Amino acid sequence: MKASKKNGELIMGKHENPVDFFRRVRRQLMAKYDNDVSKYMDSIREEEKKHKNRLIDLKTLPKRINIES
Repeated sequence: MKASKKNGELIMGKHENPVDFFRRVRRQLMAKYDNDVSKYMDSIREEEKKHKNRLIDLKTLPKRINIES
């Protein structure tokens, strides 16, 4: 079963195994960056710089969970 593309987005097939779908997406994504994780991470960092206003600063969020207990 193959993922179909609609309007440039990958769509999981109706009877497709979700694990296989995500593996296929990962393979396509990594192929775009020559299977180099460093290139992929550099791309993510560049996107973060472009969209700083969309990111959440965890330091500004109130603490809600006490992990130490």
